[in-house]
Amino acid sequence: SAVYSEQGFRATMEDEEILLQDLATSNWRHCSFFGVYDGHGGRECVTFVRQRLHMNFVAALHARGGLDKSSQVHHDICDSLAQGFRETDRQFLSWAQSTEGVNGGSGCAAVVACIVGGWIWCANLGDSRALLCRDGRAVELSLDHKPDREDEAERIESAGGFVSFRR
Repeated sequence: SAVYSEQGFRATMEDEEILLQDLATSNWRHCSFFGVYDGHGGRECVTFVRQRLHMNFVAALHARGGLDKSSQVHHDICDSLAQGFRETDRQFLSWAQSTEGVNGGSGCAAVVACIVGGWIWCANLGDSRALLCRDGRAVELSLDHKPDREDEAERIESAGGFVSFRR
């Protein structure tokens, strides 16, 4: 695996990525974890997420007994990815609120892929997207969380937020 990042014309680079070929999730099932984190409003959140999300995923997986004892690998990985995102969000908010001088207004979109055997699990928050190339064609693995999607606008509004000018 490889990665390339470019700052472009922006004043600062606020993006991160992680490529982990073998997470400590199993004695006999190989698990890789890849993440792309699109930061905005500063580097605090994106740096935090890069350092913590994969560890929170692994912790959630181990709390379920790990991959070695799992009879429901698909279910355990899906739930552990979701729990990893939730726990990372909770940790960042707590850290940003309790640490003086931290820009708590920074944030990031994230898309991750977990690969075990010949299976890929993908999870995302925000407008970062995962694509798979199959037979020369792009196959979408994730769905952007953008307010111009009707279901996403409804989710935002039901959570007490609002959408204005499709943003």
